Amino acid sequence: MNNYFDEEGLTITDDHTFMEKEHAITEDVSYWINRMHLDVAKKKNGTVDRLIELINKYPKNPQLKNLLTSYYISTNQEEKGYEFNRKTLAAHPNYFFAKLNLANEYIYNEEYDKVIEVLGENFDLKALYPNRSTFHISEVMSMLKFGSIYNAYIREFEKAEAFIERMRKIDQSDYEVEIAEKTLLQQTFLAIEERSRLEAENCIEVVTPTQIVTTKTEKPVFNHSEVERLYEYSFAIPNEIMDEILSLPRASLIEDLETVLNDSIERFSYFEENCYDYSSTYFVIHAFNLLAELGATNQLQTVLKVLAQSKELVEFYLDLYLTEFVWITIYKLGNQNLEMLAQFMKHPGIYMFSKTEIAESVAQIALHEPERRNEVISWFQSVLETYKNASLDENLVDSEVIGLMVCDVLEIEGKELLPVIRDLFDLGYINSGICGDFKTVEEILLHKEQKNKKVELLSYSEIYGKINKALELVENTPTKNWGESNYLSSDTYEPIQPFISKPKINRNDPCPCGSGKKYKKCCLK
Repeated sequence: MNNYFDEEGLTITDDHTFMEKEHAITEDVSYWINRMHLDVAKKKNGTVDRLIELINKYPKNPQLKNLLTSYYISTNQEEKGYEFNRKTLAAHPNYFFAKLNLANEYIYNEEYDKVIEVLGENFDLKALYPNRSTFHISEVMSMLKFGSIYNAYIREFEKAEAFIERMRKIDQSDYEVEIAEKTLLQQTFLAIEERSRLEAENCIEVVTPTQIVTTKTEKPVFNHSEVERLYEYSFAIPNEIMDEILSLPRASLIEDLETVLNDSIERFSYFEENCYDYSSTYFVIHAFNLLAELGATNQLQTVLKVLAQSKELVEFYLDLYLTEFVWITIYKLGNQNLEMLAQFMKHPGIYMFSKTEIAESVAQIALHEPERRNEVISWFQSVLETYKNASLDENLVDSEVIGLMVCDVLEIEGKELLPVIRDLFDLGYINSGICGDFKTVEEILLHKEQKNKKVELLSYSEIYGKINKALELVENTPTKNWGESNYLSSDTYEPIQPFISKPKINRNDPCPCGSGKKYKKCCLK
């Protein structure tokens, strides 16, 4: 006989005679228990009749009754088994395994709250049997297994794993450990499937119109010929060229940059059909950055005009740059024009990532200029209220846009917005796969202090420097599987990676760093 001491202070024995002494089992009854245990395990015909005969002969013994319950359940006669177990528990109210069977019935019927009534909140044998000091290993492992199973079913997976870990420390080879592990794994997969289903059901998308086919092919005439060089370079454009363009007369240069952005719309079909070198499509990004450097706030509307185009056009010119750096342009041009930004957010049929970058830029105002926090909160309140009051046929509500806006609210600790966020959750207008459910959002806003989410406002040269550094590193590094890569942990590399074209990682794909977060909210940030 061996005695163990569990980390929670339980005294555990593996003495095979312990249970016989505990229940005053005679030698004759012990024989029949062992004999019928094998018959139940083999599901032998005639087992029910033999057990009923033995139960009538030994009515004070709960183990024989438990064997009959086990036989019914193992042969898919759950209702019969649970009904008989309730009779057993009525006759033997202190019998532990009858309590387990009752708890199992409650799980079977999805009455999870009742499990606690039977086994206690902490699944503690000492609390359940305060007059006992020692427990058989089968009792301990069964209780811990049930603690794990219960928590797995209610989706408290960390607690479920903690119970399994206690089981492993007592006896890693015990079959009960395997049962608990399989149950946890099964419920984890079911939770993932359920969450995916709910995400799909809650995914309300705005439909952006198809871009109008354009016929213009001739390039525009600029005030300054130097501006044409923006059509020749990708991010490798020399700083000298950008600086030379910035030194041109301000008013006429801004007019030229407006022409560049309008050209992206007017000649879209031309560029789409004749784009053999993607370097020729970066002129939109260059124009965004030059306008931001110039502080040309009067051109905010032109920038928003581009962002309000179809998904097709926006992705063609901006691609992953959109969700990484465009917010800086919006911040520099729209910092003092939140009303125009709000109207953009309230306009139907606009591509989701065009809107999310507007919301991010406004959130950054609260982080860079804390004295304007109330103004930013009011802005979010106004936009979210508009979404709350919108019907789905207005083509305005996008559950991913709102989900990402809630992420922005978390970053600025906007607990004042909880009421409208709750309403949006109740309407099913928020994709909880992005920001978590309302309970999670509320817990973070009320009880968790956020890390400083302020993002640096970079100049065009700093942005291009980061991008070119990342591209250079990728080009000079042998191809590896993401799982084997140490890029993201390197002290010498900032994990931007926004411009790798093959293989392309979609914004809603899991981030390749393995964090489990969506790509757009992980390494891109």
